[in-house]
This record gives sequence, C-alpha cells and structure tokens, in this order.
Amino acid sequence: PTLHGLFTRRAALSPHRPALRFPDGMLTYAELDQYTDRLAVRLRQKGVRKESMVGVLAERSPEMAVSVLAVLKAGGAYVPLDPDYPEDRLRYMLEDSGACLLLAQPGLSVSGFSGETLEASLSSLTSETETGAVSDEADADSLAYIIYTSGSTGTPKGVAVEHRQAAAFLSGMQGQFPLTEEDIIVLKSSFSF
Repeated sequence: PTLHGLFTRRAALSPHRPALRFPDGMLTYAELDQYTDRLAVRLRQKGVRKESMVGVLAERSPEMAVSVLAVLKAGGAYVPLDPDYPEDRLRYMLEDSGACLLLAQPGLSVSGFSGETLEASLSSLTSETETGAVSDEADADSLAYIIYTSGSTGTPKGVAVEHRQAAAFLSGMQGQFPLTEEDIIVLKSSFSF
C-alpha cells in the first residue's frame, strides 16, 4: 500500500469524522481528502510526477498535512523542511534532494532556492475550482519522502524512504500499540525528524 492510499481508504470509511483539529477549527476526513486532491491537481499542473521531489516548508498546521498528502497523491516524494532550520541548511536540503518545487506555508520561503515556490494555504484551496482526484502514479516501491540526518558529523545526508517501508512501520506500530478513532496522540518531534 501507499501512504496516501491508506489515508484515502480511511477517508472513505469515515468521511464525516474529524481528521484534523487545530486552534481555528477542524477538518473532516472528507474535507481533508478534498483539499489534498485540489492541491495534488495543482502540483500535477506544475509537473510533479512519480518520485518528483517537492520540499514542504511548514510549521505544524493543517497546511503541513494537506501539503504532504497532496505531494504523495500527485506521485511525488516530499522533503520535510523545518522553518526553524537555518536558511543555508534548508537551501542545501532542497538542492541535494533535487527538489523541483517548494510548497510553503504562507509567510515562509527559502531565499536563493532556484526552483519554483508555491504557497499552500487552506484559504486558496477553499476557492479552488479544480476538483477530482489525480490518477495514482505511485506504488509501494515508490519514494514517499527523503529525511535528512542532523548533520552533526558534517553535511546532512538524505535518507530515502519508500511507501512500503513507511506503511510497514505504521502497521507494526498499530500491531504493537493499537490506536482507535477515539485516541489522541501528542506529537513533540519536529516535522523534519
């Protein structure tokens, strides 16, 4: 299975259940699915295809979740970028990964990035007229994301993770620590960790 395939199945089973809660509101699975489809269509129009690398620069927010799922639905692989990292590190990660595009939460950017930057905001997706899902190009052996090491011993190194690896990890975690729809999890690690 693919990561976005797991999400799409859950959205079909529980369309009206809360998928994301945040200070200003909540998105159901159906709404999150619709937002990610709209952004995935936009990403395809920008040339994102199977295993295209796309940087995602966002704080923990609905835009972060929408961006990640949209990149995966478009067939691409995302490179998580923590806005708290120094600009030279972010630029290095984008260049080293070969990112063709940077999806950035409103107000964020990486100066000197040679590729295109596209703002990812819920407000722009709400008014988007494009609807419908994109055809799925990714499979279990496709890259899902590239995560970078801390760089404590020198230059950070990218580690490529395929959908099947991430899905197997999630399945193993669910088997070891079963979660239900009623559980709430506190996340404290960085998006780039």
